[in-house]
Amino acid sequence: MRVAIIGAGVAGAAAARAVQRQGHHPVVLEAANGIGGRVRTVTFDGFSIDSGAIFVMGSYARTLSILREQGHLPAMRRWPARTAVLDDTGRKHRVRLDRPWTLLRMPQLTVGDRLRAAREIGRLALSPDRGPFDIDDLAAADDGRTLAEWAGDHLGPRSFEYVVRPLMDPLTGADPTTISAAFLRTLLTQVQRTQLTVPDGGLGRIAEWLLAGVDDVRLNTPVLGIEHTADTVVVRTPDGTVEADAAVVATDVRTATVLLDGVVDSAITDALAAVVPVTAHHIVFGYHRDPWPRVPYDLVVHGAPGMHHNYGALLNGRRAPASVPPGGQTVSIWLDDAQTRGLSEEQIIAKARRGVAMAFGDTEPDFSRVFPMEVALIAPVPGHYAAMRRARDAMPARLRLAGDFLTHSGIEAALLAGERAAADLGAVQSSRVVGG
Repeated sequence: MRVAIIGAGVAGAAAARAVQRQGHHPVVLEAANGIGGRVRTVTFDGFSIDSGAIFVMGSYARTLSILREQGHLPAMRRWPARTAVLDDTGRKHRVRLDRPWTLLRMPQLTVGDRLRAAREIGRLALSPDRGPFDIDDLAAADDGRTLAEWAGDHLGPRSFEYVVRPLMDPLTGADPTTISAAFLRTLLTQVQRTQLTVPDGGLGRIAEWLLAGVDDVRLNTPVLGIEHTADTVVVRTPDGTVEADAAVVATDVRTATVLLDGVVDSAITDALAAVVPVTAHHIVFGYHRDPWPRVPYDLVVHGAPGMHHNYGALLNGRRAPASVPPGGQTVSIWLDDAQTRGLSEEQIIAKARRGVAMAFGDTEPDFSRVFPMEVALIAPVPGHYAAMRRARDAMPARLRLAGDFLTHSGIEAALLAGERAAADLGAVQSSRVVGG
C-alpha cells in the first residue's frame, strides 16, 4: 500500500514511521524546506533555535518509549526548569516549572489556599492515570467547565491566578477563561511525571529520528488539492500528482480545513473550522557573550492578574546548552496576537526587548529573529475533544486525519495522532485483504 503523508511535522513523521513498519510505502510531502513543522530547529550564526516546542515532558509516554527503542534517550538532557514568577509588584518568586507543586510557595496564597490546592492536586495525583494527550481520556475529563471555572471551584481564585496561570500560560498560551479544564485535570493525574528533557541538537531532532529510514520525503512540495475514490487518493502538487492507495493529512488545522473542504463531509470541515488557533510571534535574541551568567533562573512567567501579555521569557542556553556556542546565549519570548496586532516587525522586536528587560535585564542583542506563528497552539474549548474525535472517526476510510490539534498541542499529542491514523489505515488494508 502506498500512503501519501501530507506534512513532515511530528504527526506526519509518526504516521510515516508507523506506515513503514506495517510494511507499506509512505510518501511524505512537506511544503517547507525542512522537516519538523512547529518543532523545527533552525540554525543561525552558529546558534540552534527551536522555533516552536521547547521540551519533552515526562508524561510523553509514547514519545519516550520510541526514543528508548531507537536508542536516543541518552541524547535527552534533563532541564530543571528553574523558574521565576513575576508578580504585580515586580518581585520574582523562584519555583520549578517541572515541579508544579512548588507554585504553592507563592506568598500571595494564604495557608487555606495552599491546603485547598494541595488537597485537590493530591486527590488527582492519587486517582487513576488519565492521558493528558489521549483524546478519549480528555473527552471523558471534559465536563463542560473552563479551566477558570474548574480552578475557581476546586482551588480558589488566588490559586487560579498564582498557581494555575503561571503553570498553564507557557503550556497552552490560551485564555484560561475559555479553554477546557480537561488538560490540567488529566495532567495532574501524572504530576509525578512532569520532569522536562530536551534533545541535543534541538526539538527538531525528534521528527528527524521518527523519519529515519523513510526514503521518500519530498521537501518544498506544497499540496494544492486532494481527490479520492473508494480505492485511490490523488494528491496534487506543483510538480504533478501523487497517486496513492491512501493518505494522511498531518498539517496544522487551518491547512487541513482548506485541503479537505469539498473533499469530505462538511460536518468534518465545519468542526475543523471551529477550532480556535492561538496566533503568536516567537522572538529570539542572540548574544555571542551571555549577558546573564549569574541569573539564578532560566524562565520568567507572570503570576498576577492582568500581567499575562506573553507566555514567558526563556534562556535557551540553560534549557539546551548545546544550542549556543561556548559562552553564548539566546533568549526566547512569545507575544500573543493581542499584543502584536497591527505592529510592524520592528515594533514587535522593541516590545519583546522590553519583556526581556523585565525578565532578565536589558542588553543589546547581536541578532534577533522573529517567527510568526499563525497556528502556534490551539485553544481547546469545552467540547473540543469530543468534536475532534467525531471528526477523526468520520473521515473516509482511505483518508485519515492527524495532528496535535485533535487534542490540543504538543509533541506527544501529534505523535499519538499520527500513529492512530496509520493504525486505522492498516486496519482498512487488512480488512480488504481478508475480504479478497
